[in-house]
Amino acid sequence: LRALGALLVPRTSAAIQDAVVSHLARQRGREVAGVLLANWKSHGPARRTQILSVLATRKDWIEILLDQMESGNVVSADIDVAMRQRLAARKEPELRSRLEKQLALASTADRQEVLAQFGAAATMPGDLQRGVTLFDTKCGKCHKIGEKGHEVGPNLVSLTNKTPQALLAAILDPSQAVEPKYLNYTVITVGGLTYTGMLASETGNSITLLGPESKQQVILRNEVEDMQSSGKSMMPDGFEKELTIKDCADIMAFVSGVRADGTPSSGD
Repeated sequence: LRALGALLVPRTSAAIQDAVVSHLARQRGREVAGVLLANWKSHGPARRTQILSVLATRKDWIEILLDQMESGNVVSADIDVAMRQRLAARKEPELRSRLEKQLALASTADRQEVLAQFGAAATMPGDLQRGVTLFDTKCGKCHKIGEKGHEVGPNLVSLTNKTPQALLAAILDPSQAVEPKYLNYTVITVGGLTYTGMLASETGNSITLLGPESKQQVILRNEVEDMQSSGKSMMPDGFEKELTIKDCADIMAFVSGVRADGTPSSGD
């Protein structure tokens, strides 16, 4: 088990890692779950989905997963909606209460305080045209609307919930409900270089990170010394230091009032 677990690292090809997880899925014993989770922070979304699918098959492996969540090694943002639903369907009372607690998405205390401070932005009339300018300078490096910006994070035209409260939370507490594919990763190479970004793709011999302005960094697996997920959105906390309450209201006015082609719905 230790030898197999040692292969579940970024330097190992994706095909071999696939085979290791598939083999471990056929084993028994609580220690298997520990091996699968040992290098959790170094895995991308696809590998995490594969590992979680295995862990979800056995009650004792889910217990180990919950232990890891309670210790902070695995965070709720690491688990996608489909897997949340699968885990939440467990009938065992002793698992259900722990799962409900750990799968709940909650803001940290400091983010809640910031949201309270900027709460007036949700009811303040926004200047749509000023919002266009602010989007270009503050948001366009990682978000796209129509022809504006770069599609690193979610395309904002496709947002289903554009209420002021939802948009304000997305700006000031971006990690509250982040999808696993938008988590931030840090890769350190054997040469001591450090790269950060969203894990855009993996091949048998390389890893590609996607950064602001859609800039890609391809790193060979044999050059990877360490790879870790922060468990948080690539969009950082602390945006409130660059924006005023009025700025937030203006940006939200633009995003909520934009047409499908990215142009304002009122005025040119």
